[in-house]
Amino acid sequence: MRYCKTITILFLCFLLGAFSHQYNPLHQKSIEFFKRHILQKKIKFDLVAYNHGDHIFLDRNYSESQHPKELDKTFLVKTNRHANGTLFIRVMDEITLHRLISPKNNNQGYFDWVISSSETRVDAVGVDHNLLISKVLKKGTHRISLGGPFSADPIFISQNDSILTEHFSIFN
Repeated sequence: MRYCKTITILFLCFLLGAFSHQYNPLHQKSIEFFKRHILQKKIKFDLVAYNHGDHIFLDRNYSESQHPKELDKTFLVKTNRHANGTLFIRVMDEITLHRLISPKNNNQGYFDWVISSSETRVDAVGVDHNLLISKVLKKGTHRISLGGPFSADPIFISQNDSILTEHFSIFN
């Protein structure tokens, strides 16, 4: 009798495992939501009007030294230098995103961005940002990686209108 109960319990456990594997009750969206909202810390950032010579990170005093014209009248999303993760940008009207990137970082996510011919440079310890890229974002919500693995890539936002912040919002 005891042997029969043990086999029945093992059989039920096997069926439960097969059922959960077949129908996947923990869908990928649920796992992503859990990772983003429960496990991951909120990313500290600040949105400021950018002026040439301003510090581009919250925790470092690095600044862009050659000031390309693309960065005139832009907003800067300041993060910590070694921040990682994802920000979401909700765009209400078309905007242009500019990134200062380093060849040492993983830049595979920028394959469809436009490389600027302007010279730029952020001298930093270990990783220099010397390439300016841009991409036009249409209306909708866009997922923006902060960059890495060595350093976050600075994010600049521009738009033809003078009241830029009415055209987008940023959240974790």
